[in-house]
Amino acid sequence: MTQKKPRFKDKETRIAEIQKAARRVFFEKGYQASTIDQVAREAGVAKGTVYFYFDNKDDLYISLMIPTVKDLIDRLRPVEQDLDAGRIPDGPELIGRLMDGLYEWAQADPDGFRIATTFQQGGLFSRMSGETLERLNEVGREGFGRFRRVLSKGRTSGFFNAPEADIVLSDIMWSAFLGIMQFEENKKRVTGKDHVRSTLDSAVRLIARSACPGAGEFPAPKEEV
Repeated sequence: MTQKKPRFKDKETRIAEIQKAARRVFFEKGYQASTIDQVAREAGVAKGTVYFYFDNKDDLYISLMIPTVKDLIDRLRPVEQDLDAGRIPDGPELIGRLMDGLYEWAQADPDGFRIATTFQQGGLFSRMSGETLERLNEVGREGFGRFRRVLSKGRTSGFFNAPEADIVLSDIMWSAFLGIMQFEENKKRVTGKDHVRSTLDSAVRLIARSACPGAGEFPAPKEEV
């Protein structure tokens, strides 16, 4: 009788399983209350296995956040390329394309979106080491910097009214996007209706009307059912 050789999972598979388990634990328990022991149990591995791949809980959390932020950067890249090539004619179109990129990013990986946007809540910053915060800030600056750079190019092209529009608009658009996503998700639990897309479209119209010269009126968005 031939004895079967033990089957070992490769490094990438094991890491992916640990990260998937970590997402579930972080969402259920919250970052502060979560432990490596809980992640290990959820993943069905020994605690030492988690530490073999990740130095600590901060390191594990960063490994979840960085890929989703890089995905956002990738989604903003074609917007910048189209702007550079003259394929975006005005401010309303640019604002709409950027908001579309944010929406598609959130829809493509809802869990990743939550990881990337909720780490600021609950005083999480104060519980992370300086080294961890710097790593998070580095990838955050890369994503937010691209967003602001695209708006800055739009300002240079005369798309916006105010000279500081790239700074102001980046803050307003990010804040509006995050607020609408959270509010409409909560409302959906009560009403059962999804109005995220139509509400985002309305926000684009209002922002463009205020920020862009000659924006005029925009057609009302279609009601979502």
